Amino acid sequence: CSARRKRQLDNTYNWDESNFLDIFIYSPTLKNVRSFNSSINSSYHEGPLVTYNDNKNIIFTRNNLKNTIPAQSSLGVTRLKLYEAVYINGTWSKPNELPFNNKEYSVGHPAINSDGSVMYFVSDMPGGVGETDIYKVIRDENGEWGTPTNLGISINTAGKEMFPFFHQDRYLYFASDGHGGLGGLDIFVIDTQKEKAVVENLGVPINGSLDDFGLILKESGLEGYFTSNREGSGASDNIYSFISQTPLVLNYELKGTVKDQLDSLSLDSALVFLVKGDQTISSTKTNSNGNFSFMIEPEITYKIQVGKKSYRRSEIVFTASERYQEVWNLPVYLSKDFGFKIYGYITDKNSGESLEKVTVKILDNFTGDTVFQKVSSLAGGFQFDLINKNLNDRISYQLFFQKKGYLSKAVTYNSALTKAGTIYIHKELDIALSQLSLGGDIGKLIDVKPIYFDVGKFEIRTDAARELDKIVSIMKENPTLEIELGSHTDSRGSASSNLNLSDKRAKASATYIISQGIDDQRIRGVGYGEGYLINHCSDNVVCSDDEHQENRRTEFKIVKF
Repeated sequence: CSARRKRQLDNTYNWDESNFLDIFIYSPTLKNVRSFNSSINSSYHEGPLVTYNDNKNIIFTRNNLKNTIPAQSSLGVTRLKLYEAVYINGTWSKPNELPFNNKEYSVGHPAINSDGSVMYFVSDMPGGVGETDIYKVIRDENGEWGTPTNLGISINTAGKEMFPFFHQDRYLYFASDGHGGLGGLDIFVIDTQKEKAVVENLGVPINGSLDDFGLILKESGLEGYFTSNREGSGASDNIYSFISQTPLVLNYELKGTVKDQLDSLSLDSALVFLVKGDQTISSTKTNSNGNFSFMIEPEITYKIQVGKKSYRRSEIVFTASERYQEVWNLPVYLSKDFGFKIYGYITDKNSGESLEKVTVKILDNFTGDTVFQKVSSLAGGFQFDLINKNLNDRISYQLFFQKKGYLSKAVTYNSALTKAGTIYIHKELDIALSQLSLGGDIGKLIDVKPIYFDVGKFEIRTDAARELDKIVSIMKENPTLEIELGSHTDSRGSASSNLNLSDKRAKASATYIISQGIDDQRIRGVGYGEGYLINHCSDNVVCSDDEHQENRRTEFKIVKF
């Protein structure tokens, strides 16, 4: 658009006695300027304009004319309107007004998307934010324009917003004197696809201390034109061209490569999800080189979730913290999932039937951490997935089993993971539980061997201590368990001496157990002498040593559980 003289008898624009604006074409090849079209240019203002549909359609700004005569508003002002025309058979059609024009206010400065369905324009219509605002209007499938909407205070200010340009159907460039800048009109941009986009000043050298406006970019975004009355322009508005090494708007991109943790080979077809908060906002698959990329926003925290068949899922928290960095590179390593897990089937030791609702706790002996605590299923089963374990890793766990009415049990499992798949722990260790009953001998449940003493003595021998330690261990695992430790003799010797000796042995055994950390209220020692023989070998009955041995025993009766 230019106010240059077209012919000798051009009209002048009364406000500054310059010529009225018209639309011109410059040919870089011929290096000449010519009028755009006589049917489009009138004796009054035309321009700016926008083209689309391979330059076969135009929408342009023109003074409000009625039969080539300026039409005025109720205040005696000739406003601007938008018109459209189509190039048919080598000529431009008669311009038609757009339906939202109005003689009482101006509508002009069109900018349009690639298919002509969305247009931005400038107007001072009532209800706006400032002196002139940018509006958006959508054309439906029938070619009818809808109702314009004001772009609101994120873009429009109390000042002037003018000369919009829509690039790549995403970035809206415009001039403003209300957003604060380097002076006069400055050129700004906003990314219309961002949820919380902010207006950014293009800065120097595009913007200077005077007026800069009317930006137009080539598709690459690296070359374009703008208008300015900066120093050297002779105080007039001149067109300037520019070439930039980087885009005027930085596109923030997260690039990543997914690799195998062990051999660092790239993994293709891995699923990658970009999550902001609790919402997945984008997803993709890695290419043949294991690469993926997402467009992101700076100063936002994301979660990158990655998964692939036969590999364990990975999640990385990432924040694009450097605002003027364009690309971030993120390596992601996935560990193979060998399907390592421990499965156990818990049964009643006597009946062999499955036990439900058994509390299972697993302790990692290497770290001391409790890594699993759940209740067995109705079928008596439990499963512990060995996450982050690789082939040939060593594992060491303590497994604890507890159920009301049953003797708690602790077992240790040590192994190397030499084969992928499931470890059936009940096939390698005894994890069946024994049911408790009042008066029952717990020594039989945990296989306590006979307690031996030297002849006529009651001191605890080393071999006896080893057996009593089994009682200590089981009482620690079952803190509600109370036991009566009963010592019995055979019938040889006097009844009184047998009673006295058995009582000393029982109490000595109980004292040893207490010394190992068991509350003295939970165990008591009682000597029964020869009072409870379990066979026929009473006084004066001839019996073998083995038969007498049956009566020399220590019992651990359950008093409470």
